[in-house]
Amino acid sequence: MSDKRATLQLQELYSVKDAICVVTGGASGLGLTISQTLVQNLAKKLYITSRNVNQLKEAQKYLQSLNNNCVVECIPSNLSTKSGVDTVVDYVKARENQLDILVNNSGVTWGAKLEDFPEQAGFDNVMALNVKASFYMIAGLASLLAEGKTNTAPAHVVNISSIAGLATTAQNGGLTGGGVGVWSYNASKAALNSLTKTLAQTLSRRNIMVNAILPGVFETRMTRYGLDKYKDKILSSQPTGRYGEGPDLAATLLFLVSKGSAHVTGNLIVLDGGSTL
Repeated sequence: MSDKRATLQLQELYSVKDAICVVTGGASGLGLTISQTLVQNLAKKLYITSRNVNQLKEAQKYLQSLNNNCVVECIPSNLSTKSGVDTVVDYVKARENQLDILVNNSGVTWGAKLEDFPEQAGFDNVMALNVKASFYMIAGLASLLAEGKTNTAPAHVVNISSIAGLATTAQNGGLTGGGVGVWSYNASKAALNSLTKTLAQTLSRRNIMVNAILPGVFETRMTRYGLDKYKDKILSSQPTGRYGEGPDLAATLLFLVSKGSAHVTGNLIVLDGGSTL
């Protein structure tokens, strides 16, 4: 039976008003779309990270123009090392007593032939940024996320993974060709999917919901080369006949960071227009 006392209005169920948020890699690509979504939906404060200081400043100026009531702060840092993650964690902890939303979006990919796949750039850096950084961000900010939360008004963590974490091929895929493979990228996203589930189980009792979005092909700086070169091939296997767009990500994100998902954790939300079916 429906609880007549509950507030079921759209603006309440999917509200992020007055939320304090952190978005890693929040100055470009999908991260900027995520940042924009939070700012335009009345978040109170947003911390964004990037290695590129100029990119951070440009993003901050743009985001601030969308909502002057939301304070946007930049944290330059390389999250591929724990010390880089600690820089962000310490910065936020010095300024906040609690945190509502954490989106782990920072990521990188690498493609090369199997026999020539480089260790540091191709494997170590990809695993560090795509997996290790998310773990240490969540672990480092867990105390702020748990502060003041309840089982009906929890904190929210969203890991931006990829359908690559579900793939069984890493070579000559949609965005690659000529024997090039993205083995470390696929492996890193599969690991992030697993990490999402294990941390969801660990943190649920502390009123922290942990979920992941697994985008298919979206047009970003990271995918632009492959999209330009293999556009026809990619669209031929895409049931919707298009790439993912900003509103697709924004709507999914708002669900996962709002009261609408207060009873949702450990889920991997595939956002690919049916390409994996």
